[in-house]
This record gives sequence, C-alpha cells and structure tokens, in this order.
Amino acid sequence: MSKFKLFFVSVALMLLALNAQSQSMDWVLLSTDSSNGGCTSNTDCNTDILCYGLQYTPNVTGVLTSYTTGFFTTCTTSGNPVTSNSSCSMTDNSDAYDACAGYGLVLFNSSGNSGNPTNNSVTAGVPVIIHQVCFTVPSGESITITEDDITDLTTNVDLSGGGSTTEFPSYSDFTIINNNVCQGPTATDNESLNNSQGPVSQQVVTEDDGYGIDSDPNNDIDITSVDIDQGTAGQQTTLVVSGEGTWSADNAGNVTFTPETGYTDDPTPITYTIRDLTNLESNAATITVKYKRADLSVTKDDGSTQYTAGTTVTYTVTVTNNGPSDAVNAI
Repeated sequence: MSKFKLFFVSVALMLLALNAQSQSMDWVLLSTDSSNGGCTSNTDCNTDILCYGLQYTPNVTGVLTSYTTGFFTTCTTSGNPVTSNSSCSMTDNSDAYDACAGYGLVLFNSSGNSGNPTNNSVTAGVPVIIHQVCFTVPSGESITITEDDITDLTTNVDLSGGGSTTEFPSYSDFTIINNNVCQGPTATDNESLNNSQGPVSQQVVTEDDGYGIDSDPNNDIDITSVDIDQGTAGQQTTLVVSGEGTWSADNAGNVTFTPETGYTDDPTPITYTIRDLTNLESNAATITVKYKRADLSVTKDDGSTQYTAGTTVTYTVTVTNNGPSDAVNAI
C-alpha cells in the first residue's frame, strides 16, 4: 500500500475514533425537586430514593427525534430498585423486566420517540438530560448499572444542515452507593459583631466567622434552603421575635436582623439549618448579632487633699464616653 493510502487510512481511523469518543451517555444525580424537561426529581435520601438523569452528549447539532437504550441494574435486598423510568424529552417507550429472583438483575429500557424542534434541539458537545430513572437504594447498599449489549444505545438526530444520522453513544458501567451519595451537610456558627444600630445582614453559608464555612462531603449544599425556624414545619425564611425584631433569610444564604423601632439591645441568637441537594438536613448552628456599645467611665474630684469636720465638700463628676457608640438614656 502506498504512503498516501496509508496516510488517508490513518486519518479516517482517527476521525472514526474521535467521533466514537465524542458521543456518550452517562448518569448524573438529579437534585430534589429539580426539573428537566417533563421530569421532576424525587431524590430524597430520607427515603433512600435517588433519581438520576440519563445525560446524552451528542456529536452533532440538530433535533433529537428518538433514542433507544437498554440497561441492566443489580438488585438490592428489597428486590427491584427501579421505582420510575420515564422520558424527559419525548413520548415515553420505557419498560422494565424484573429478574431479581432468578438472576439478581433488572433489565430496563429507557427510550423515547416523537421529538420536536422546540423541546429536543441538541448541540454537538453539549450534554442534555433526556431521561430520568429513580432508584430505591437502601442505606449501606449499592447497585451497578451496565449496558445491555443486545439492545445497544442509539440516538437519531435530524441534522440542522439537512439529513439525519444515527449515533451510538459510548457508556461506562456506573455504580450508585447510598452511603456515598447520602451524606448530609454540616452548618457552622456565625456572628456579626460591633455593628451600628439598625438592620444587620450576614452570609451564613459561605462566610467564615472563625468557625469554618458550611460544608458537605458531596459538595452539594443547597444554598437556597436556609431554615431559621426549626420549630415550624417546612423551610421558614422569616422569624419574628417579639420585643426584639425580625429575622429573614434570602436565597443566597444571607440572614438579616431588623430591630423593632426603639430596640437597641443585642438580639437573642437564633439557630438555622441547611439542606443538601438530596434533601438531607444539617445540624442546627447559631447566628449571633451584636451592636457597638458606649464605654462610659466616671470620675469625681474636689481638688482637696484635707477635709475639716463639719464642712461641705463639692465634687466635680466627670463622665467620659470612650466609644465607639453614643450613650443613650444613661442614668
């Protein structure tokens, strides 16, 4: 074979390899209540439900019109771990076959068709969630998801420049370990000191006031989940303390104390919790706010060193405010 032919064969093989590597499917954990197309995640580590999105990274740009997949998952001690299996992007053609009793496996097909340009546009190299499967994986257990080689993984795309193509995405075995995924966050104490009178805001999640920042082993803290009233069910972002003022939390992890009119003392510290994207709640940590105070010193002097019995002595009393704040209603 000539050198030129060898060169072109080498280039062709390289392009085929690149093409095979650039189209893929993999599983990604979907956070609690997150939405992806027509799917809403029910992930909740409190009930051992873990929802994963089938993420497709295409090698072409156009409209995804259909996809077909086949996977095996191992079973848990409770049996079939698949609790839901549905397309997020088109008409669902999914099914599952429970063979836990005989083979310790479940065969599930995650497939869909009838794509349209509005909901199913894909861009080369850009990952997109096309399907959602929720699993029940008890604490201390795991499942492994492998490809069914008979069904194979295929996608059909109408190309933006005209024509269509079928892709065969690559896939690697994927293991879900409950105890790795379901690790809750840790909240840390926060304090804001020496404030001028009025409202005081502080970042309680990402700011270190000497006690560290809030953390999670999986780095999946939901910063919008700050709860400042654990005595009331559900997330509470407002807390009114009678005679002191109102606490409020925003979606960025900031907590603000606004004093009532005329209230100038330090408010009673409160506690807060935060959740991660699998709905696990942290410990309760404190939030403290303190205001600047006046520093008063009092001296008296009559300028004398000797005193005669029966005489009246007049003293000069001097009050000094060493700051940093003005003294109000001092007695």
